[in-house]
Amino acid sequence: MVKICQRSQNGCGPMDEMLIINAGSSSLKFSVFEGKERVLTGSIEEIATNASTLDVNGNTSEFSCPSFTEGVSKISELLLEHSITPTRIGYRVVFGGRAFTRPTVIDESILQMLSSLTPFAPLHMPQEIEIIQQFRTQFPKSIHFASFDTSFHAAIPELAKHSSLPYAFFDEGVQRYGFHGLSYEYISKQKEGMHGRILVAHLGSGSSVCALKDGRSIDTSMGLTPLGGVPMCTRSGDLDPGILLYLFRKGMTREEVEQLLEKKSGLLGMSGISKDMRELLKSDLPKAKIAVDYFCYEVAKKMSSYLAPLGGVDGLVFTAGIGERSPEIRSKICTYLSFIGVEIDQEKNQKNNRIITSPHGKVPVYVIPTDEERVIVDHFDEL
Repeated sequence: MVKICQRSQNGCGPMDEMLIINAGSSSLKFSVFEGKERVLTGSIEEIATNASTLDVNGNTSEFSCPSFTEGVSKISELLLEHSITPTRIGYRVVFGGRAFTRPTVIDESILQMLSSLTPFAPLHMPQEIEIIQQFRTQFPKSIHFASFDTSFHAAIPELAKHSSLPYAFFDEGVQRYGFHGLSYEYISKQKEGMHGRILVAHLGSGSSVCALKDGRSIDTSMGLTPLGGVPMCTRSGDLDPGILLYLFRKGMTREEVEQLLEKKSGLLGMSGISKDMRELLKSDLPKAKIAVDYFCYEVAKKMSSYLAPLGGVDGLVFTAGIGERSPEIRSKICTYLSFIGVEIDQEKNQKNNRIITSPHGKVPVYVIPTDEERVIVDHFDEL
């Protein structure tokens, strides 16, 4: 399964292998690279649910995984099976704030600093820190380093970082940080058509939009936390602040409101059926249609809002799970954007082609699978 024959045939000793860990709120992706070549890849999905699955090199099976601890143990077991002892382990860390704007080697002091940032990404940071601690214990001789989702957006114009709260809050660190930066960095480095003014929609379990100008982020929909921006599978996205005041006046606690916004809203909350876009697209129930249509409307509206800071647009990109694999969602969003000359070829769209622009379209539209793990591999050279 893993291409390790070169080591044994050449008799040159162990290869320099890098393990990449990409944890989500309920998933754990992993890849092993020998040099720049990916030799093992997989994921554990729906952790802590009754529907956990394990995928290794495209082979999927049911797997009881009640916690991230169990997930880490399973990955370690797979590494042992394939005689892999990584010399370097790179981690996607969702939030780096102002302190971490480039890849960073992890030690105890760095872990303490990361723990202090947990309130900014409570769905992600606790398990990410737990995962790092486990792997550091299991592989104490490896170099452990973090790549931060917020780093790519660190250089957005200062004006775009502000909110209209009193300035003292900005001084405290309350600002737009943006997320999905590893994904946007990957897209920005694609050679074909990525120069100029590009609107990118990263649509998956978490969804966001980014405005790129000559490969640099100039604005993005997520703000202080990964909760903001467009609606997502279970997260609300942007809300009128008065809604929060209303919920508190109803007597809801902070914990109840947090659960509502983080885990019970978005596609799941609006439809009352599922957080899975595939299931909603198959459903004939009115609330499922409303949830899907609202999602597309909000993504298109957010993309349109970036025409002003970009000064126009030279291309659109769809990426991540929904963006890469849902022709219907892409079509709905692009229909809203026809006023700027977006027109797609439905046959190319149905095939998930890399370029889905129609011959009459004035704005190129791309479908580009993202690869956050490869970005993390490249980040090791920046340490």
